[in-house]
Amino acid sequence: MIVGIIVLVVVVVGGIAGVAYVLANRSSGKNGTFAGSPTNTTSGAATPTAKPIPLGDGKALIAKILKPTSSAHSVRVSGSTNGVMTLDQLISNAFDGDKGEKDRLVDRGFKVAAQRDWVETNEVEVDIQLLQFKEASGADEHVTAQQGAYDADKSMTGTFDVTGVEGARGFEKSGLDQYGNRRATLIAQVNNICVVMFVFTPHSFDRKTESAIMAKQVAALGG
Repeated sequence: MIVGIIVLVVVVVGGIAGVAYVLANRSSGKNGTFAGSPTNTTSGAATPTAKPIPLGDGKALIAKILKPTSSAHSVRVSGSTNGVMTLDQLISNAFDGDKGEKDRLVDRGFKVAAQRDWVETNEVEVDIQLLQFKEASGADEHVTAQQGAYDADKSMTGTFDVTGVEGARGFEKSGLDQYGNRRATLIAQVNNICVVMFVFTPHSFDRKTESAIMAKQVAALGG
Protein backbone atom coordinates (compact mmCIF):
# COMPACT_ATOMS: atom_id res chain seq x y z
CA MET A 1 0.00 0.00 0.00
CA ILE A 2 2.58 2.48 0.66
CA VAL A 3 4.78 4.01 -1.91
CA GLY A 4 7.80 5.96 -1.35
CA ILE A 5 9.62 9.17 -1.31
CA ILE A 6 12.47 11.22 -1.89
CA VAL A 7 15.56 9.97 -3.23
CA LEU A 8 17.25 12.05 -5.61
CA VAL A 9 20.43 13.51 -6.59
CA VAL A 10 20.85 15.99 -3.80
CA VAL A 11 21.51 14.96 -0.27
CA VAL A 12 18.53 16.01 1.66
CA VAL A 13 18.69 15.66 5.36
CA GLY A 14 21.75 14.04 6.83
CA GLY A 15 21.31 10.55 8.02
CA ILE A 16 22.58 7.07 7.63
CA ALA A 17 20.27 4.40 6.41
CA GLY A 18 21.41 0.84 6.42
CA VAL A 19 20.98 -0.98 3.15
CA ALA A 20 19.67 -3.98 4.99
CA TYR A 21 16.92 -1.85 6.44
CA VAL A 22 15.78 -0.50 3.12
CA LEU A 23 15.74 -3.89 1.48
CA ALA A 24 14.08 -5.53 4.43
CA ASN A 25 11.34 -2.93 4.64
CA ARG A 26 10.85 -3.07 0.95
CA SER A 27 9.69 -6.59 1.50
CA SER A 28 7.22 -5.54 4.11
CA GLY A 29 4.45 -3.30 2.89
CA LYS A 30 3.20 -2.74 6.43
CA ASN A 31 6.51 -1.31 7.57
CA GLY A 32 7.04 1.25 5.06
CA THR A 33 7.50 1.16 1.43
CA PHE A 34 4.54 -0.45 -0.12
CA ALA A 35 1.37 -1.98 1.12
CA GLY A 36 -1.87 -3.40 -0.13
CA SER A 37 -4.28 -1.09 -1.83
CA PRO A 38 -7.30 0.23 0.09
CA THR A 39 -10.72 -0.27 -1.39
CA ASN A 40 -13.08 2.39 -2.72
CA THR A 41 -10.34 4.88 -3.56
CA THR A 42 -11.03 7.74 -5.91
CA SER A 43 -8.81 9.15 -8.61
CA GLY A 44 -7.07 12.42 -7.88
CA ALA A 45 -3.39 12.26 -8.79
CA ALA A 46 -2.05 14.66 -11.36
CA THR A 47 -1.20 13.45 -14.84
CA PRO A 48 1.15 15.98 -16.44
CA THR A 49 2.35 15.49 -20.00
CA ALA A 50 5.40 13.26 -20.20
CA LYS A 51 7.77 12.17 -22.91
CA PRO A 52 6.70 8.61 -23.69
CA ILE A 53 8.98 5.75 -22.68
CA PRO A 54 8.45 2.55 -24.71
CA LEU A 55 6.17 0.23 -22.78
CA GLY A 56 8.08 -2.45 -20.92
CA ASP A 57 11.48 -0.91 -21.70
CA GLY A 58 13.18 -1.17 -18.32
CA LYS A 59 16.50 0.24 -19.52
CA ALA A 60 14.81 3.33 -20.92
CA LEU A 61 12.84 3.72 -17.69
CA ILE A 62 15.82 3.50 -15.35
CA ALA A 63 17.70 5.96 -17.55
CA LYS A 64 15.08 8.54 -16.53
CA ILE A 65 15.81 8.20 -12.82
CA LEU A 66 17.99 10.96 -11.38
CA LYS A 67 21.57 9.88 -10.87
CA PRO A 68 23.38 10.17 -7.53
CA THR A 69 26.04 12.80 -7.00
CA SER A 70 29.61 11.86 -7.89
CA SER A 71 30.51 11.53 -4.22
CA ALA A 72 27.62 9.21 -3.36
CA HIS A 73 27.91 5.46 -2.94
CA SER A 74 25.53 3.46 -5.14
CA VAL A 75 23.70 0.55 -3.54
CA ARG A 76 22.77 -2.57 -5.46
CA VAL A 77 19.01 -3.06 -5.69
CA SER A 78 18.59 -6.62 -4.46
CA GLY A 79 16.13 -8.82 -6.30
CA SER A 80 16.30 -6.74 -9.48
CA THR A 81 18.08 -7.04 -12.81
CA ASN A 82 20.48 -4.10 -12.72
CA GLY A 83 17.75 -2.00 -11.10
CA VAL A 84 14.96 -3.13 -13.43
CA MET A 85 12.09 -5.23 -12.06
CA THR A 86 9.46 -7.42 -13.63
CA LEU A 87 6.07 -7.70 -11.95
CA ASP A 88 7.14 -10.78 -10.00
CA GLN A 89 10.35 -9.11 -8.83
CA LEU A 90 8.46 -6.00 -7.74
CA ILE A 91 5.86 -8.03 -5.85
CA SER A 92 8.59 -10.01 -4.11
CA ASN A 93 10.66 -6.94 -3.20
CA ALA A 94 7.96 -4.40 -2.38
CA PHE A 95 4.80 -6.28 -1.47
CA ASP A 96 6.07 -9.32 0.38
CA GLY A 97 4.82 -11.61 -2.40
CA ASP A 98 1.19 -10.47 -1.97
CA LYS A 99 -0.82 -12.17 -4.73
CA GLY A 100 -3.73 -9.78 -4.24
CA GLU A 101 -1.48 -6.80 -4.94
CA LYS A 102 -0.07 -8.59 -7.97
CA ASP A 103 -3.58 -9.05 -9.35
CA ARG A 104 -4.33 -5.37 -8.76
CA LEU A 105 -1.19 -4.29 -10.59
CA VAL A 106 -2.07 -6.55 -13.49
CA ASP A 107 -5.55 -5.01 -13.64
CA ARG A 108 -3.99 -1.54 -13.65
CA GLY A 109 -1.79 -2.43 -16.61
CA PHE A 110 1.62 -2.62 -14.93
CA LYS A 111 4.46 -2.98 -17.44
CA VAL A 112 7.84 -2.61 -15.68
CA ALA A 113 9.57 -0.95 -12.70
CA ALA A 114 13.02 0.56 -12.19
CA GLN A 115 14.86 1.71 -9.09
CA ARG A 116 18.04 3.46 -7.94
CA ASP A 117 19.39 3.56 -4.40
CA TRP A 118 22.44 5.30 -2.98
CA VAL A 119 24.01 6.74 0.16
CA GLU A 120 25.39 10.28 0.21
CA THR A 121 28.55 11.31 2.02
CA ASN A 122 26.45 12.69 4.87
CA GLU A 123 25.08 9.15 5.22
CA VAL A 124 21.60 10.01 4.02
CA GLU A 125 20.19 7.10 2.01
CA VAL A 126 18.00 8.02 -0.92
CA ASP A 127 15.93 5.81 -3.16
CA ILE A 128 13.78 6.41 -6.24
CA GLN A 129 11.43 3.97 -7.86
CA LEU A 130 9.42 4.34 -11.07
CA LEU A 131 6.49 2.09 -11.98
CA GLN A 132 5.30 2.16 -15.57
CA PHE A 133 1.71 1.34 -16.54
CA LYS A 134 0.12 0.84 -19.94
CA GLU A 135 -2.12 3.89 -19.54
CA ALA A 136 -2.12 7.01 -17.36
CA SER A 137 -5.36 5.79 -15.78
CA GLY A 138 -3.54 2.76 -14.35
CA ALA A 139 -0.82 4.92 -12.82
CA ASP A 140 -3.47 7.27 -11.44
CA GLU A 141 -5.29 4.40 -9.77
CA HIS A 142 -2.08 3.08 -8.25
CA VAL A 143 -0.92 6.47 -6.98
CA THR A 144 -4.33 7.19 -5.48
CA ALA A 145 -4.37 3.80 -3.74
CA GLN A 146 -0.87 4.26 -2.37
CA GLN A 147 -1.56 7.75 -1.08
CA GLY A 148 -4.75 6.47 0.49
CA ALA A 149 -2.85 3.67 2.18
CA TYR A 150 -0.38 6.12 3.69
CA ASP A 151 -3.19 8.37 4.85
CA ALA A 152 -4.72 5.40 6.64
CA ASP A 153 -1.43 4.37 8.26
CA LYS A 154 -1.55 5.53 11.88
CA SER A 155 2.23 5.33 12.16
CA MET A 156 2.60 8.34 9.85
CA THR A 157 3.31 11.47 11.90
CA GLY A 158 3.05 14.09 9.18
CA THR A 159 1.73 14.65 5.66
CA PHE A 160 2.17 17.48 3.16
CA ASP A 161 1.53 18.55 -0.41
CA VAL A 162 4.72 18.50 -2.46
CA THR A 163 5.51 22.04 -3.55
CA GLY A 164 5.68 22.47 -7.30
CA VAL A 165 4.26 19.06 -8.21
CA GLU A 166 0.50 18.90 -8.69
CA GLY A 167 -1.15 15.96 -6.96
CA ALA A 168 2.08 14.79 -5.28
CA ARG A 169 2.09 14.18 -1.54
CA GLY A 170 4.65 13.46 1.13
CA PHE A 171 4.36 11.28 4.21
CA GLU A 172 6.62 11.35 7.27
CA LYS A 173 7.33 8.73 9.88
CA SER A 174 9.31 10.45 12.63
CA GLY A 175 9.75 7.42 14.86
CA LEU A 176 13.32 6.15 14.68
CA ASP A 177 13.92 2.73 13.17
CA GLN A 178 16.51 0.28 14.50
CA TYR A 179 19.23 2.22 12.67
CA GLY A 180 18.22 5.53 14.22
CA ASN A 181 16.61 6.91 11.07
CA ARG A 182 13.36 8.64 10.20
CA ARG A 183 11.68 8.03 6.87
CA ALA A 184 9.94 10.34 4.43
CA THR A 185 8.02 9.07 1.42
CA LEU A 186 6.88 11.14 -1.55
CA ILE A 187 4.46 9.88 -4.19
CA ALA A 188 3.70 11.49 -7.53
CA GLN A 189 2.46 10.70 -11.02
CA VAL A 190 3.73 11.65 -14.46
CA ASN A 191 1.37 10.44 -17.16
CA ASN A 192 1.60 6.61 -17.05
CA ILE A 193 4.41 6.52 -14.48
CA CYS A 194 4.16 6.37 -10.70
CA VAL A 195 7.10 8.01 -8.90
CA VAL A 196 7.96 6.85 -5.38
CA MET A 197 10.79 8.43 -3.43
CA PHE A 198 12.23 7.54 -0.01
CA VAL A 199 14.63 9.28 2.32
CA PHE A 200 16.16 7.86 5.48
CA THR A 201 17.68 10.34 7.95
CA PRO A 202 18.44 10.70 11.68
CA HIS A 203 17.84 14.45 11.41
CA SER A 204 14.76 16.62 11.04
CA PHE A 205 12.71 16.37 7.86
CA ASP A 206 13.36 18.97 5.17
CA ARG A 207 10.16 19.30 3.16
CA LYS A 208 11.51 22.11 1.00
CA THR A 209 14.48 20.08 -0.20
CA GLU A 210 12.44 16.92 -0.58
CA SER A 211 9.88 18.74 -2.69
CA ALA A 212 12.62 20.24 -4.86
CA ILE A 213 14.07 16.83 -5.52
CA MET A 214 10.69 15.36 -6.44
CA ALA A 215 10.07 18.29 -8.76
CA LYS A 216 13.40 17.60 -10.46
CA GLN A 217 12.53 13.93 -10.96
CA VAL A 218 9.12 14.83 -12.36
CA ALA A 219 10.76 17.31 -14.74
CA ALA A 220 13.20 14.59 -15.87
CA LEU A 221 10.18 12.53 -16.90
CA GLY A 222 8.80 15.41 -18.91
CA GLY A 223 6.20 16.43 -16.37
